[in-house]
Amino acid sequence: MSKSTYRFFNNCVSWDSADVHVDGGLSSLIDDRTSIERSTFHQYVDHDELQEIEISLGYSKHYKQGLTMAGDTHVEYFRSKHHGERVYGFRHSAIEFVFKA
Repeated sequence: MSKSTYRFFNNCVSWDSADVHVDGGLSSLIDDRTSIERSTFHQYVDHDELQEIEISLGYSKHYKQGLTMAGDTHVEYFRSKHHGERVYGFRHSAIEFVFKA
């Protein structure tokens, strides 16, 4: 059984306002999320996209060069559902970044 690769979908700052407070929308996604380990999150998401996002957030590629996202204990990883579809995401500085298959 192969796993789907989840691609970057959106973050809560850019979310369509019509999909925030509806059943199954962003608020539901956040309220119903389940915490997961980074290693689980990493099994599902597109690694190239994640690396681009990590760099754009100011993280180093390697711990000897500075703080990496993997080493940041304040980043939270989760799984949830968006209108019934499984999503994986992370929360960084109180902003949710969501990946969908």
